[in-house]
Amino acid sequence: HVHFLWLDGDYETILARMQRRAGHFMPVALLKSQFEALERPQADEQDIVRIDINHDIANVTEQCRQA
Repeated sequence: HVHFLWLDGDYETILARMQRRAGHFMPVALLKSQFEALERPQADEQDIVRIDINHDIANVTEQCRQA
């Protein structure tokens, strides 16, 4: 049985995190186009667990483990 974890975060949160990273493989300039192309899970899709990333890493990790 497979579950998909949807790490859900808004543009501003992800942008801020990317700007704090040094040497990340994805340039910040690509983030906007990624959000424009993003297809969010639909309500009728099964086996998708939404994880809110607007928490500290320990909380997000625990949510993933419990999924």
